Amino acid sequence: PEIDHIIFDVPDRMTRNDFDKLKIYTLIKEHGKTIHFSRTNKVFNKDSGSDDEFMLDIEVAVAKKMSNDISRKSQMGMLEKAEQGLYPSVAPLGYRNNLVTHLLDVDEATAPHIQRVFTLMATGRYSLSTLGDLLHQEGLRNKGGNRVGKSTLAYVLSRPIYYGAFVWKDKLYQGSHTPLISKELFDKVQDVLHGRHHPDRRGWNFPFNNLVVCGFCGCKVLGELKKRKYHYYHCTFSKGRHNGIGYLREDRLAVLFEEPVKAVTLPEDVADLAKDALREA
Repeated sequence: PEIDHIIFDVPDRMTRNDFDKLKIYTLIKEHGKTIHFSRTNKVFNKDSGSDDEFMLDIEVAVAKKMSNDISRKSQMGMLEKAEQGLYPSVAPLGYRNNLVTHLLDVDEATAPHIQRVFTLMATGRYSLSTLGDLLHQEGLRNKGGNRVGKSTLAYVLSRPIYYGAFVWKDKLYQGSHTPLISKELFDKVQDVLHGRHHPDRRGWNFPFNNLVVCGFCGCKVLGELKKRKYHYYHCTFSKGRHNGIGYLREDRLAVLFEEPVKAVTLPEDVADLAKDALREA
């Protein structure tokens, strides 16, 4: 309320769409603000006539058209670049934009990490979380210098730009940049990400894989290597993440298999109490 005057250079610096224009009119007519345009020395307030409002409407409409024309020309220019094999956007992790050649140059600092991401994921032995931990220890950082998250890793692993192609406006183009991986490796990673790959588990030494299901949701419980030497088991959360026990050490899980479990029939009320006790445990 203590601000009575708002200064803009010209109307297209104030707004280029009707929705924001109506909010400006609300400030003027309901809250008594005065709008100044410094370049033309025009003033618009609640006492301005209908002619002034009409002229302002026209100036905003012209600014909107100019904005739309610029946007359309920009989109056409980027589409033309894509058709020439030039990636028309900000370089992804592993590359950098060359402002002279307009090509993607390989970023020597991060490209080896990207290659390692694909190589490790293709084995089928790593979850995104484990892979993120490992690569963070090895020095991989995002462009802000922070840890690369699971969602970013999943996005990286699904982008064809790393084998030499890229998607623009829902169409696949062959790029002119240097690929970091082969198409074969990319396809193998897609199989892993979409559950179509079943790697050889003999070297993993996770003896309880596929033998146990989660007591909360019924999903599979699988092993995972932590700190390169500890074996833990956890729910795959295939039906969505839930509260409950996080990770279970292999030695604790092994105790359950030392002796056969005898099946018994319990009264319904006792069975419910037993389930509650097991969940709390």
